[in-house]
Amino acid sequence: MQLGLDVDDTRAREVAFEKSLLICQNEKTELKVRITELERSLHQHRSRNSVVELKANLDQIEELKGQVGELEDALQ
Repeated sequence: MQLGLDVDDTRAREVAFEKSLLICQNEKTELKVRITELERSLHQHRSRNSVVELKANLDQIEELKGQVGELEDALQ
């Protein structure tokens, strides 16, 4: 009878481990999806930041062009 209990106990532990493994595999898959989403979001934010910086630089260039024009007029 003890052998039967050992087999049942072993089988119960095996089932528990399989269930735990499936849960871990699902969590791993979910984390991979989340990582992909975060990487995409990071790329979008970096792109937006670059666009904002380029617009700011363009504004500065336009402002400097205006100042150069004023200085040229003042020199003439």
